[in-house]
Amino acid sequence: MSTDCKHFYCEECIKHSLNAMLNTGQFPAYCPQCRAESVKGTTAEPSHGRIEGRALSFLEQRGVITKEFQFRFINGRSSETAKAHRG
Repeated sequence: MSTDCKHFYCEECIKHSLNAMLNTGQFPAYCPQCRAESVKGTTAEPSHGRIEGRALSFLEQRGVITKEFQFRFINGRSSETAKAHRG
């Protein structure tokens, strides 16, 4: 599977990474490689590799994630965005 940033992952790896992001509230979500390549020791977000609706739709259409997971992932991101705006 390829992400918008052109990093490639096997189905199980990207599924595991997305589950970990959802379970730990890592939003906004980024490609694992892009996140790892971002400036270490800072809170700066990566400049690319954000996982958003288009990438999630791609993964859902190919059976990598379920529609339910896609909804939960988008919902998780929305709740984190709302928290940031309130805080």
